[in-house]
Amino acid sequence: MKFLRNLKRAFVYSLPETLWAEYLVAILYYFINIRKFPNLKNPKNFNEKTLWRRFNEREIDYAKYVDKYEVRKHIENTIGNDYLVPVIGVYENAEEIDFNSLPNKFIIKTTHGSGGNIVCIDKSNFNWGEAKDKVKEYLKTSYYRQTREFGYKNIKPRVICEELLEDNIIDYKFFCYDGEPKFIEIDTNRYTGHLRSFYKANWEEVKNVKMTYPNIPSSMLKKPLQYDKMLEICRILSAEFNFVRVDLYHTNNKIYFGELTFFHTGGVEKINPEEFNIELAKPLKLKK
Repeated sequence: MKFLRNLKRAFVYSLPETLWAEYLVAILYYFINIRKFPNLKNPKNFNEKTLWRRFNEREIDYAKYVDKYEVRKHIENTIGNDYLVPVIGVYENAEEIDFNSLPNKFIIKTTHGSGGNIVCIDKSNFNWGEAKDKVKEYLKTSYYRQTREFGYKNIKPRVICEELLEDNIIDYKFFCYDGEPKFIEIDTNRYTGHLRSFYKANWEEVKNVKMTYPNIPSSMLKKPLQYDKMLEICRILSAEFNFVRVDLYHTNNKIYFGELTFFHTGGVEKINPEEFNIELAKPLKLKK
């Protein structure tokens, strides 16, 4: 399997930076994950509409919203910096990071892609040499060339170090359509046995839905105390887009911004059952 993954990655990286290559990679990943080809002439489900948008809604400067450092300016101008996770530093290479000056707990993230997080819960038990090698690898990696999502094409590779809000924080990912949150993907145990569930905006669990990871037991989840405020923030941040996923955290009775995502999983992750894939798509109005 590792050989096949490396072969796939080498093939994708070898392709030129053109629109047809972006299209080819998207169709390839869709087929590998879902075992069929998408209908992009008449898209019906959420994945197909997401892929359609990747190739037809390209007038927005997505880079300034998906760059995890640059987006902070947008958040400060819209809802205020009270909702931003405190930053310790932003770095263009691993040598700039002074490990001794970092707090006991922190998280390092890539600003130019998805994933690539390094979590430190206790500096005394943290392998900085190994983490530094990962940072170097992340900075050499082009998320655009991996996925061919054009929104990441012109982002400068950097890593951002932030305060760690919680060791195992719950991530609330609001699916917002024309300024209105409709569904929430909730993720927990990100680093110790990932769990994921879906809820409607009225905090009604969507039963028997699976996207990659097992569901979170209902007993583990309680509606955040400031849930209505979270919905309000989502409406503000999504008002100008036909679709955007707004990620928020809620901890110590405080709301924090996570990130904005315009093409959820690139439109290539399997969603079970298909009925929910269709339900996610219904509120999404495609531009003609």
